[in-house]
Amino acid sequence: MVSEFEFADIDWSNQDINEVVDFFTKKFNIQEKEITRREDQLARLEDQLAQKDDVIAQQADRI
Repeated sequence: MVSEFEFADIDWSNQDINEVVDFFTKKFNIQEKEITRREDQLARLEDQLAQKDDVIAQQADRI
């Protein structure tokens, strides 16, 4: 999930430095949350694959 607006959508010449810092801080935080969400999703998928590999190994041992 990325912010709905981009840097080009803002007239930076009219912005106070604190507003600019706030903008980039919020944008960074949004991106960090998205990265964390995707890393968590990837970890869950890797766990599922590991479980399936274990089941396959158990079945192979029975054969």
